[in-house]
Amino acid sequence: MTTMRSRTMLLSIVPFSALLFASCSSPTGPTISPSPHNSVVLTDLADRFFVPTYSEFDQRATTFDQSIMVLQSSPTDANLQNSRDAWRVMRSAWEHCYACNIGDIATNATAPTIDPWPVAYDRIDSLLEGTAPINSQSLAGWEEDLRGFHAIEYVLFGSNGSKLAHDLSPRALQYLLVLANDVMATASQIRSSWDSATSGSYYRSFVDAGSGSDLYPTQRAALLDVTTAISGMCDDLANKGIGLPYQSGNPLLDPSPFSGNTVSEFAARLRGARDVYTGGGATTGHGLSMLLSSGDSALDREIRSGFDTAIARVSAIPSPFGTAILDRSPLVPTAVDAITSLEDLLNSKLVPIIQKEEN
Repeated sequence: MTTMRSRTMLLSIVPFSALLFASCSSPTGPTISPSPHNSVVLTDLADRFFVPTYSEFDQRATTFDQSIMVLQSSPTDANLQNSRDAWRVMRSAWEHCYACNIGDIATNATAPTIDPWPVAYDRIDSLLEGTAPINSQSLAGWEEDLRGFHAIEYVLFGSNGSKLAHDLSPRALQYLLVLANDVMATASQIRSSWDSATSGSYYRSFVDAGSGSDLYPTQRAALLDVTTAISGMCDDLANKGIGLPYQSGNPLLDPSPFSGNTVSEFAARLRGARDVYTGGGATTGHGLSMLLSSGDSALDREIRSGFDTAIARVSAIPSPFGTAILDRSPLVPTAVDAITSLEDLLNSKLVPIIQKEEN
């Protein structure tokens, strides 16, 4: 199997939470009641970030799947462009989700099935040129590098990004449909895992942290999980997503090379992390900033500024990213430095504050 870059920052939630519980409370000491402001933050993050974000991804995956069905039945250039546009929107929604990698994405390792990198282009070509069945049953036996967003991207856009509808064979169209169905099913699974009405859902485990949650014995553990997830995302983005391709000078390591969508995806991921911190997003609520804004407004402003700077500098990277790699654009290391500074700020100043939170 092709060596795959991990796109998931898996968090061992139960052991991590248990460790936090053991280190922050005494089995013989008094029971600590959940903190009111912690409860507000956890509930708002669930209701105003995780639930709507995963619902948005689910909707965009469904729209993309529908566009592929139309393309299969009528393979015109206009329908091909519609599918490409829908793919880009779906990718943006996914990157927004991926900003805070907890829940079903992390614990069930669903991300590798829809977001593996790199993909096996040579084996995709062999599959499309062959006679082996292409359906949901055969997909179950495929390696991860034949599945997901970037396998779709390769077939949908072509190796130089200029594929035309008449270049898509019936097997290629069937392959796109099978992969689109798979992404849609995974998106639905992720959304369902945050269903507030389902007993045992990740939503309930998160919101009920410190009050009967099977994953988080304390609210502090849940808040730290969120904080380390967004700081871990910064590390992954700076060092793997951007830094590694640039340092290697290899444009083939551009995560979305055929669509030219990479820089937009990087920025979407950072905006998602900013929403977790500020409580922004589709609907405004309380994010992690509520835990310190009243007690340390200067630090709150510093972290907000760190997010804004990182997003601005990433957005300034020339597209396509592969060209920026080849041209050795100085804007790339500038963006890496901004993300690294943000990560250091979160780890050195925000994490210690949350570690001192009640409960």
